[in-house]
Amino acid sequence: MAKKSKTPKIKRRCHVFKLDIYGSKLNVALPWVPARSVVQILRSRKDVLEGIRGNSMACADAKCAESFAHEFPHAVYHSDFGERFAYFIDKKDKRGHPVRCVKYIHDDGPFIRAFDEHGKDALLERDDVERIITLRPPPKRGSQAGQQRPKGKNDGSRSRRKQVGRGAERRALAALGVKL
Repeated sequence: MAKKSKTPKIKRRCHVFKLDIYGSKLNVALPWVPARSVVQILRSRKDVLEGIRGNSMACADAKCAESFAHEFPHAVYHSDFGERFAYFIDKKDKRGHPVRCVKYIHDDGPFIRAFDEHGKDALLERDDVERIITLRPPPKRGSQAGQQRPKGKNDGSRSRRKQVGRGAERRALAALGVKL
């Protein structure tokens, strides 16, 4: 009997962390699980001063999450804040390598964008530096039940589903005035 070849499984729901492990920079793709509870953390001026511009794992919100790690219902080893989502490494294996992360959604995107574009000096003058950041569980994936199905018989005469652009393509078409 022939031995089956083991093909590596494709990790679907993953987030790539840029970690500095033992002095070497590694890109680690970790599977994520959705958060189950709401967490509130308070960003202070100290977090903004310690944050590093352009580094999503050392930005002001990531520093804030490190100082409020006791508020989370899981362990927090590292955090990575994007404009909409935040990921927290919560599990490690026996060797200390990360295994899994937890995904949250937040509404602090404009501040993160301004922190990366203008730096901390310009932001410290603003009033919204000290703020409560609410981390929520991400929305569940929707079903495709509401989408239009092609009509007609399956003999090549069916009408095709209307193609709608996604992301940047859709915004560009809307800016040009193309009706979607």
